Amino acid sequence: MNTTALLIMLSSQIGVSLFLAYFLYRIFKARGDKSKQNRSQNSA
Repeated sequence: MNTTALLIMLSSQIGVSLFLAYFLYRIFKARGDKSKQNRSQNSA
């Protein structure tokens, strides 16, 4: 197995993991924003 193929595999795996992490981060951030909005509505 040559090094170029190994590097391509590594870079693609890193890219996929970064994309998944960003996606999950966006979902959790959206959930947090929603809960904050609900709290402000309840107090008002």
